[in-house]
Formats: sequence, structure tokens, C-alpha cells
Amino acid sequence: MDTGDDELYDADSGNESSAEDEDELSISLEPESSSREKLETEEFHYEVLSTEQIVQHMVDCIREVNTVVQIPPTITRILLNHFKWDKEKLYERYYDDDQEALFKEAHIINPYKNPPSSSKDSRFGPRTEECEICLMTIPKN
Repeated sequence: MDTGDDELYDADSGNESSAEDEDELSISLEPESSSREKLETEEFHYEVLSTEQIVQHMVDCIREVNTVVQIPPTITRILLNHFKWDKEKLYERYYDDDQEALFKEAHIINPYKNPPSSSKDSRFGPRTEECEICLMTIPKN
């Protein structure tokens, strides 16, 4: 009977784990120390700018883009703002085939588009005129 009891206790029930299994599990759950050290040693270079420096940088950027694309500075600023001040992305989209879509996407009127003809304005022009002598406004005959 002693030999049967020994066999019973020697058999692994599957519910028990050895110390080696626990070590493997804890190692796999911990992040790699080299990646943690890498993040600590990396330095991010940045510079804090004053408001005046930011404005000057924006003006310089607008001038630089404006010399290339030759559109009014206000439109250049709006386009740069639309592209989050990424000049290369703006150049790429500007020199793409569909400039009309670019201006429409940025909610800007295309500066190269011809204004509507003035013949419509002449039909619905002012119905009054000012007398040059007495400076009164009188209806147009």
C-alpha cells in the first residue's frame, strides 16, 4: 500500500505549477527593459517660441509660399492654415490638376476664376440718381 500511495502523490494533477513556469509567465508579462531605457534616453528637441516669434515665423512662411504660388497673401494664409502649415502638402495639392477642388475644399473663392459679367448689374442698376445741382436723390427716368 505504501507504493500505491507514493505513486498517487507523485502524479501531477495539472493544477499545480512549478516555480519555473511562474518565472516564465512573469518575464513574458513585463515590458522589455531595453525599450523602457530607450524611451528614457531619447531626448525630444523643441524650442518654446514667444507670440512675436510665432507671428514672424507665420509671416515668413506666407511670404515663402507666396513667392512660389503667386496668389494674394490672405488666400495663402488661409490655404496654409487649411493644410496645418505644411508647405509641402500645400505645394503638392496646389500643383495638382484640380485647383478648383483645392479652393472649394478650403472654402475659398478661386482668385483665378473670372468674376460674373457686369451685364447683369447694369439691368438691375440703381433706380435713383443724385442731382448735381441740388444734391437731391431723384428717381431715374
